[in-house]
Amino acid sequence: MRSKMTSPLVVGTDGSAVPNPGPCGCAWVAEDGRWGAEHLGQGTNNIGELTAILRAIQANPNQPLHVLADSQYAINSVTTWGPAWRRKGVTGKKNMELIFEIIDLVEARRATVPVTFEWVRAHDRSNSTPLNSLADEYANAASKRDFGAQTGVIENIAERSAAAAARQPSSSGTSRTSGGDGSGDNGAAKRSTGKWATMTELGKPLGLSAVQVGKILTNAGLRDGSLATDAAVADGLARHRKMKSGTEFSVWDRKRVTEILRQQ
Repeated sequence: MRSKMTSPLVVGTDGSAVPNPGPCGCAWVAEDGRWGAEHLGQGTNNIGELTAILRAIQANPNQPLHVLADSQYAINSVTTWGPAWRRKGVTGKKNMELIFEIIDLVEARRATVPVTFEWVRAHDRSNSTPLNSLADEYANAASKRDFGAQTGVIENIAERSAAAAARQPSSSGTSRTSGGDGSGDNGAAKRSTGKWATMTELGKPLGLSAVQVGKILTNAGLRDGSLATDAAVADGLARHRKMKSGTEFSVWDRKRVTEILRQQ
């Protein structure tokens, strides 16, 4: 039996249906790099959101989980509404079978490997919940009819998820205008040209993958494991940042490190 003190694994989840209802996909991405995504056929966005949570729980049966979801409907359904429906004998609610399946899984493991839930903002470019940004991209890909069901392990998960967060569109409810002349701050543009960049962002204009960039930086003595070396940080070539989950990753001086990559 696992200790109740074991830190929960943080998992980002998301669902997609475009149009809604329409071709539907779901995905989950864990902070250790593992992920799963699945095409669900015709469905609604709510079905995608709920199934993403279900698959995340099913795929991680032996570890406490902290599930992040940007759907208030999904979280309320499995934590508040669903249990109340069951107590009161309510019938006829949409997606009840799926909701009850999740509730039963959570209840069955409550004493040993509990599951907790947290609502997070969708399409958040602030990098506060980058796992959900990456889950969003996988869910969108999974909505394509020929996707099937796929799983994998992402190398450099912090880098990949941070890059996914940077690609998120602006929130329609948030003004990014810095003055009265109509010139917005355009966060996406700033992220793509700012001083600090992830390995994914460094490699894209050079036709290199994040893995290839990582190998070059490692061979140059600038990277050790998944982080920049102390020497690289001291020289101003890199700095460390933390995800909301506490996972640390490195960003790199775009101009100086790009020159290093060009020389390889």
